[in-house]
Amino acid sequence: YLRRAIETHSSKLSPISDGDEGMGVKPKLCVLLTTGAMNPIQRGHGAMITRAKFALERHHGFTVVAGCVSPSHDRYVGPKMIRGDQTFVKAEERINMCRFAVKKIEWLQVGTWEARQLGGWPDYPEVLDDLTKHVLDLEADVNGTQDVVVFYVCGTDHASYCGGGFRHHNKGLMVISRIGDPCHPTDVGRLIFGAGASSKDIEALSSSGVRTVCENGNISQLHGMLHNGVASQIMRRGMYNWKRKIFISASALARAWRKGESEADA
Repeated sequence: YLRRAIETHSSKLSPISDGDEGMGVKPKLCVLLTTGAMNPIQRGHGAMITRAKFALERHHGFTVVAGCVSPSHDRYVGPKMIRGDQTFVKAEERINMCRFAVKKIEWLQVGTWEARQLGGWPDYPEVLDDLTKHVLDLEADVNGTQDVVVFYVCGTDHASYCGGGFRHHNKGLMVISRIGDPCHPTDVGRLIFGAGASSKDIEALSSSGVRTVCENGNISQLHGMLHNGVASQIMRRGMYNWKRKIFISASALARAWRKGESEADA
């Protein structure tokens, strides 16, 4: 997908006059990356990377050619959940749920390199390094340049580890702040940008909250927290201590939730 996206967007680029020197300046292409346990992936994960795309394109002159959601390795997620007395599912299940979540978002893909590494688990800088190398190799093969920037997208909590950026002209940082909090400071020279969350309801979502709802077997509460395909998969596979002996297909779940919304509006 990345090769095709780079080819497509590169062919669409046309010089833009800067008005001063009369020289042409091409819009900047970028790829987005977000990592995390995704245990499970919920609507807030997609909303964050979508918000990053909007901010970079609307306010900073970038064109986002693709985005990557990368679930973390079992050797990271497992011990973390066990320490917190929380349930978790294996990487392949989390990868599948991510695929359900991004199924209808053409520009957003699921990265599997991080979760499928043998031996030790790669931390986010290593994941960023690997994706950047892959993107630049593809770009060089497509048009002989290596100008695409890969932005790591995270929230304010994670920004405490990487808020100073990555000090590389092909690696950037986009921090999505909570509503009401100040935006992360922008440093154009170091490819560091900040933006606010787009929805308070989505921002309040958490994977731990989803796990609690699953343990209670509350179907109606899952509405708004999960994509239909993800919720259906959790029920089908009995994940996260799903207690109810019930399975609802993704399409039936969508119809039921739409009906509930209509009745509430009435």
